[in-house]
Amino acid sequence: MPEYNDCTFDQLVVDYTEINLDRMTNENMVTMCRHHLTKYFESFTERELIDHINDQEHEDTADELICTHYGINPPDCYITD
Repeated sequence: MPEYNDCTFDQLVVDYTEINLDRMTNENMVTMCRHHLTKYFESFTERELIDHINDQEHEDTADELICTHYGINPPDCYITD
């Protein structure tokens, strides 16, 4: 919880984030992104994630990924044709 005014704290967060980003290597960045993306996708329901994949990915990629895990009939979902 910030003890000073909010805009000062906000700027401290931004500045410190930049310092940390500047010192990150590609390996660190990939590890951090993998962790955050995994946590983000884990917050979806199964249906939401399948819908998200169908909405965001190229049709062939979505079909291949979903079919690999569920076959041609994912639970309560659709695969784009």
